[in-house]
Amino acid sequence: MAGDVALLDALDRHARRRGEGIATLSVLEGPADAASTLWARWAARHGLGVVEVSGEDLHAAALGWARALAAGRDLGADAEALATFSLTAANPRHLPVFTGKTAHERRVLLDAHAPPARLPEATWALCRALVIGRDATAPGVLPDAVTAALAKNVGAGLRA
Repeated sequence: MAGDVALLDALDRHARRRGEGIATLSVLEGPADAASTLWARWAARHGLGVVEVSGEDLHAAALGWARALAAGRDLGADAEALATFSLTAANPRHLPVFTGKTAHERRVLLDAHAPPARLPEATWALCRALVIGRDATAPGVLPDAVTAALAKNVGAGLRA
């Protein structure tokens, strides 16, 4: 137990260093089950979740992460919030409202605006797809648009 406390403290220090912009790699050595349990404890202390994947397949790891994210969040609502914020920042006189609109009306509303200059193209494309297709995906379910974005380009999909 005392050893666990020291390891948890070390992970806290590593997190602070990362927060300061210092590249830091944390390595837990020993039995995989013990390391996994310790990592999950540390994450829970900080209100973070843990996604475990096996193997070295980046696409599978990204899908596991995306599924875990979707299980705890409404990605459609997140996309609407991002679209509203981004479009309002570009044009403060116009506040887009997506509530109560059909997929077609959402598409028309988004098409009426230029893409936000501050968002990467892949982020805006995924945001649009999630806003337009929001009614087709229940909260807690990984939307097809996310799966497609990850299949197209894992790196860009993760950044989006």
